[in-house]
Amino acid sequence: MALILKDRVQETSTTTGTGTLTLAGAVTQFQTFSSAVGNGNTTYYTIYNAGGSDWEVGIGTVGAGTLARTTVLASSNAGSAVNFTGTLYVFGDYPAGKAAYLDASGVINNTTFNATTSVITPIVQATNSGGLALKNSAGTTQMSMGAGGGDNASINVSTNLNGTNAQIDISPTGTGHVHINPTGVNSIQISPTYVGTMDNMTIGATTAAAAKVTTLNIQTGLTLATLPGTSGQVLTSAGTGAVPTWTTPTTGTVTSVTGTAPVVSSGGATPAISMAAATGSVNGYLTSTDWTTFNSKGSGTVTSVNLTASTGISVSGGPITGSGSITVTNTAPMTYPGAGIPNSTGSAWGTSYTTSGSGTVVALAASPTLNNPTVTNYVESVVAIGTVTSSSTLDLTNGTVQTATLTASTACTFTMPTATAGKSFILLLKQAATVGLGTATFTSVKWGTAGAPTITATAGKMDILTFVADGTNWYGSIAQGYTP
Repeated sequence: MALILKDRVQETSTTTGTGTLTLAGAVTQFQTFSSAVGNGNTTYYTIYNAGGSDWEVGIGTVGAGTLARTTVLASSNAGSAVNFTGTLYVFGDYPAGKAAYLDASGVINNTTFNATTSVITPIVQATNSGGLALKNSAGTTQMSMGAGGGDNASINVSTNLNGTNAQIDISPTGTGHVHINPTGVNSIQISPTYVGTMDNMTIGATTAAAAKVTTLNIQTGLTLATLPGTSGQVLTSAGTGAVPTWTTPTTGTVTSVTGTAPVVSSGGATPAISMAAATGSVNGYLTSTDWTTFNSKGSGTVTSVNLTASTGISVSGGPITGSGSITVTNTAPMTYPGAGIPNSTGSAWGTSYTTSGSGTVVALAASPTLNNPTVTNYVESVVAIGTVTSSSTLDLTNGTVQTATLTASTACTFTMPTATAGKSFILLLKQAATVGLGTATFTSVKWGTAGAPTITATAGKMDILTFVADGTNWYGSIAQGYTP
């Protein structure tokens, strides 16, 4: 559907009301709306009744012999649709409110271009010094051309060129130049997707920002901003944050050198380290007063050897000069060397242990394993937990015979230790001497057929509970009613 304007379009109608008009045919020497505008299109119309004062101007939609009053622009009914009666004349119009025309100054008035306006091959000519300005809805200039009567263009907003083949060509000739002078922060960014070239360009009076160069190919020479030093100098780091300086390499002392083959004097195997011939060297190999004579066969005199004492080692004597000597002594305690070695009968091991088995064992390793030993008259460590209240955690670290006293009329929950396979312990659980009736329960314990026991509820009495673990569970049993 399009808005169509045509000349000499006029018909009559006798339709009453405010709705769609049924047209009665063209007036002499005029065309019908249907033939001129076309069905389905819209056009401007004016309606008036003969001999009356009612009128209406609007946009109508043309049908087959009909005109729908789609939009009323103005009317004798205060801008609303008129309820016509009598014979009506309907003709194609060009409302003044929709017309674009030149005023007395040659300016097009009453014309607004919106997002859907299409201008085909326009020529926009600015003939005065004011030039041409394109402004936004707030009246702010977005683009201007020809200001002051010159050949210039200014874009005052962010500009994006999008599309597969979008490009900008800036090609000044003669005295023309490209002037880029942004005032914002980080205003210029050149980030091409593909590799390009920058030819015939001089960058002067500019301090380059810090940059990381992965590959630098200098074809004609390199000039540094500071003095490049003198021949033979090297650029030496002055530490973090400091400017490196040009220095002349000097001789010095090598504090540590590691070779991959034996380091020997002249006449032996090929050395891992060789020295240029100079004072203090023989055949290009290093010598000094510390090695007055040292040939490839190992003979000669070593004038100085230093040994350092360490844990369990003491050093006396030296340095070796002529027939001098060094004594190294083991001051750490000796340990039993292992099976099959004769037992010591002296004090070298800090104990006496004879072949008959007598003597004292000073200490065993942590958590030793004893296979089929005979232990006579052993004693287990007894741990006194003391009086317990509502809860107590059993710990076997200090002993496997433990004693505890219940608090009168209090239920105590005992938390068992980790069920390690083969672990066992005894708990001597007493009632208070004056008032008994304390109770006890145990976490993670499996009991016999009778189930968990009830602690003897008599003042001063003691029950003996025995526990053993299989690695998963603790199993308990009880003997009751003892008088301590």
